[in-house]
Amino acid sequence: MSSTIPSCPTRALRRKRGNWWKTLTLGAGPQRDFVGWSGLVNPLLIEVLLGLEERDGAPRPRPRLPARCLGVRVELSWPRLGGTPRLVMPEADRIEGVWRDGRGERPFRTGFDQSVTPRPAAAGT
Repeated sequence: MSSTIPSCPTRALRRKRGNWWKTLTLGAGPQRDFVGWSGLVNPLLIEVLLGLEERDGAPRPRPRLPARCLGVRVELSWPRLGGTPRLVMPEADRIEGVWRDGRGERPFRTGFDQSVTPRPAAAGT
């Protein structure tokens, strides 16, 4: 049985590409008091779908990935905590991940909407 990764057509998402009216009326640079696509989608991904939050200076993922994300790998940089979370959903209601930072890699496993604190791997594992 082969697994398929769902299509995520994000290549078409570009800043002001092809909308000459916006470029003419608003200019080509960033706009004051305008959030834009990234300002709306990034918090949705980080706070809702991945459930990344900080408690007592430690990362605490609480992923809420939909079933359509089976097999999808997500990796991003979280500069405030100086780390990089990487998550994958190998099967429904099971999310595996690694938090990488200056102290090394800290693997974790959790279920849908369950909070977890990544801990250093035990010696010899």
